[in-house]
Amino acid sequence: MRLQSLLGITGGWNGLQVIESDLTQPAGGLRSSEIRRLRANVQTVIPCAGDTSFFPQTPAASRAIFIDAPLALLQALFPGRLERWCQISTAFVCGRRGGTVFESEGAVGQKFHNPYEEIKLQSEIVLTQSCRRLGIDLRILRRAPASMDIAAGEYGYDLFYFRRMLMRSGWRARAFY
Repeated sequence: MRLQSLLGITGGWNGLQVIESDLTQPAGGLRSSEIRRLRANVQTVIPCAGDTSFFPQTPAASRAIFIDAPLALLQALFPGRLERWCQISTAFVCGRRGGTVFESEGAVGQKFHNPYEEIKLQSEIVLTQSCRRLGIDLRILRRAPASMDIAAGEYGYDLFYFRRMLMRSGWRARAFY
């Protein structure tokens, strides 16, 4: 219930639907029949595709995963019943900063520890603009690592923690990507 409230999603549906597709393909890798079905039914999307490497092989590959693929899926599902997009991000979008960092702060000229942090911030910016333009409620979910030693390059971050948290909470969603 707490997670439902946090995400602004009302209960009432007793299923969690996992849909696998190749988001690097046109229309998010979904067939037209699947797009029609999703447009008619999906109200909330939580895309979980990603790359956990802090130093991707190429910036283009990283952009394809974190920006182009979510935008393709967003565009494929619009128009329809889509009301809410929950973007999984990271607390590290703050970059190399000291002092108090507020959730509402995005790009403030910060430097980053690695390309992953920077592309995640770029993703937040692009999706904020796109969702605002389409009238979709965007929720950015940032999870901080449990432990870290940035100087040593050690992060205690489990990318799949959020998925497990959803499953354990008993949360029900119309779609889970």
